[in-house]
Amino acid sequence: MSYLVTQQSREIGIRRALGATASGVVGLVMRRALAMTLAGVAIGIVIALGAGKIIATRLYGVSRGDPLVMSLGAAVLVVVAIAACLAPAHRATRIDPNTILRAE
Repeated sequence: MSYLVTQQSREIGIRRALGATASGVVGLVMRRALAMTLAGVAIGIVIALGAGKIIATRLYGVSRGDPLVMSLGAAVLVVVAIAACLAPAHRATRIDPNTILRAE
C-alpha cells in the first residue's frame, strides 16, 4: 500500500489542490486497501474450502469448511491489513499539492 501511495502521489496532490480534505484522502487510500484485502480474503476462502479435506486432517477438532475458523481467520487478516494501511494513509494526507504540481 505504501508503494501505491507513492505511485499515486500526483493524483492525491491534485485532489488536495482541488479541495479534498485529509479525511477524504484517508478514505480513498483505505477503500482501495480494503478492496484489495477483501478480494484476497475471498480468494483465500474459496481455496480453503477447496482444500478443506487437507485442513480437516491437519487440525484437530476442525471440520471441513468450519465457518468459525474461516470467519476468524478472515477477520484477523482484515484487521491486520487495516492496521498496516494506516501509516501510508496518514502519509498521503501530508502530500503538499504545490510540490507535486511543480515536479513536472
